[in-house]
Amino acid sequence: MATTSHPISLAHLTVLDTTPPELVTVAAAAGFRTIGIRLTATPSVGVPPYDILRDGPILRETLLRLGDAGVSVLDTEFLRFEPDQPVGVPEGFLEVSARLGAKNVLVMSAEPDEARTIERFGDLCDRAAAYGLQVCLEFAVYTGVRTLAHAAQVVAKAKRPNASVLVDALHFSRSGGIPAHIGQVDPALLRYAQICDASADVPAPTDTPALIREARTGRLLPGEGPCRWPSWWRRCRPGCRSPSRRRAGRPRSCPRSSGPGGLIGRCRGWWADRSRVEPSRVEPYGSSPTDRDKSAAPRSTRAGRPAWRR
Repeated sequence: MATTSHPISLAHLTVLDTTPPELVTVAAAAGFRTIGIRLTATPSVGVPPYDILRDGPILRETLLRLGDAGVSVLDTEFLRFEPDQPVGVPEGFLEVSARLGAKNVLVMSAEPDEARTIERFGDLCDRAAAYGLQVCLEFAVYTGVRTLAHAAQVVAKAKRPNASVLVDALHFSRSGGIPAHIGQVDPALLRYAQICDASADVPAPTDTPALIREARTGRLLPGEGPCRWPSWWRRCRPGCRSPSRRRAGRPRSCPRSSGPGGLIGRCRGWWADRSRVEPSRVEPYGSSPTDRDKSAAPRSTRAGRPAWRR
């Protein structure tokens, strides 16, 4: 049984009801030394708007806690190119990302025209380069960049040295991805990945609201669903220069506390139980749910989003 050497990063989407300073504290208490920060709040899950895109109390407190806890920032999110919104980067986003010490910024594109996506992605890469930031293009079946192959094609056409592709286990699965597809992408484009599991109940590819809802609040922890994520994760490994795993998916019934039943206890338990991968137990990922053992189906639970980042 080989021990993984990849650092694990806690994604903000794991605990979406925390502000950035709270996220730092929760992550450090749970043993994480790297995090991803969402620079804009998500009111739809009950998070009051917070202002971290200027030099105010939230940014200063976040920086203070990062320094005190010895926690670093893997990435910041979330940027999205919308066809009716020509300004895709909020003022201060890149500056604050750099101040936080982030290495990457994430972006999706809702542009239906590939040429516009390439143009806007290239411009973002150029602007991010001035701050020493990598730009990771994330694909999803409900966006303008629907598959891994399409994302790799866009990045290749953009021809920017700080551009890469982000593979999210959920979006990879829902777009029809199989482990072999990972091997068809230039390994240099894969800096890290988001790892999670998913329900056997797959939303229809045309049901965008359901797909978005699942991505935010319906993910499962690795091993809790039928996805068998280690198979494709092992395919990613050779090309990942800054690997980490990102967890996002606390059951809503799980209190935000340091008790054994809370998030911190759960994170510690996952870290201890899943820090090793036994090759003989790795099963194919991406097979039809009807072909899987029914016992592999996830328990009925209202889980939040587990994303894991490698």
